Amino acid sequence: MSAYRYRVGVTISLTPMFQRLRGYRFLKMRTDSNGVLVGFDGVAAHIARVHQFGQCDQIGPGTFAKYPVRELLGLSAADLQAIEHAAINSLGSAVP
Repeated sequence: MSAYRYRVGVTISLTPMFQRLRGYRFLKMRTDSNGVLVGFDGVAAHIARVHQFGQCDQIGPGTFAKYPVRELLGLSAADLQAIEHAAINSLGSAVP
């Protein structure tokens, strides 16, 4: 099946938005002595930033578009709570 549906004069994509951007190919990981950073790099980072925060972007010479907020990456309240509990538990076990 094609990823596109055609109507007279209109092409409709059946693929969810940002499906390719969510792939491992665009996600980059950096490490240093303080921790790990996972995110996008280069043009993918620019596209993700514009859509994540609903910013304006140039779509052609002298033409700009304001994009609505579309959260690509984020943590839910349950995710944040699980991370907090894991961090507190690991600190508790580090005491000699």
